[in-house]
Amino acid sequence: MSRASASKHYLRCRWEGFAHIALHCWTEKQQLRDSQFVEFKGKVETSLFAIVLHVAIRLHSDSDPVFRKACMVAAKLPSSSTCTTTHLKALQSSQRSTFDEILRKIDQNCSIKEALKRITLAVKEGEDEAFQWMSWLRHLPQQGVDRIDFCNIFGALEELLEAFNSNPDHAMADFTAFKSGFCQRVVYEDVCESFETLLEMYRTTRTRYMRGMLALHGAGAHVS
Repeated sequence: MSRASASKHYLRCRWEGFAHIALHCWTEKQQLRDSQFVEFKGKVETSLFAIVLHVAIRLHSDSDPVFRKACMVAAKLPSSSTCTTTHLKALQSSQRSTFDEILRKIDQNCSIKEALKRITLAVKEGEDEAFQWMSWLRHLPQQGVDRIDFCNIFGALEELLEAFNSNPDHAMADFTAFKSGFCQRVVYEDVCESFETLLEMYRTTRTRYMRGMLALHGAGAHVS
């Protein structure tokens, strides 16, 4: 597994990764129903709101240790444990409490202005690789009208800044409403389902990779 792939897996397994998945799940729901948010230039910009908040979460996580802790939502206790059910319930309660804390921190501490500054700088300098850390989100389903190409979002960033600069005060108010709506209404169980699906996908890929490497190693040893 490459260093980049390992880094992305590390991100997915942290609470920061769980927060990004939560945002993606909630954004999908917003795009599958009539948006309650104001439109820029006649086009619903829900996907652009989401990109800004993804960046804001990423920036805040660099200084908040809670976001860097391992997320154990999909953890399974050994079946031999004498108190498996009790321990599992305690773990689930603890993970839910951590998620609630994460949402409070996003709502109170994630800076939309800082995210926009980072995006503006990247676009100005043509730094098209600055947001490649988001590419792993492409594995999550997208059914909305305004889909995000997480492997190539530079064009969306340029569109975002154009929309924002057309009416900064209006845009900032809408971004704030979007962030608050996410933190107050995201459904924990939906996020858990997507998180477990993504981890299972990773485990399957990792198992195939390891088997392939072992088979290749065995064939090489046989030839020698």
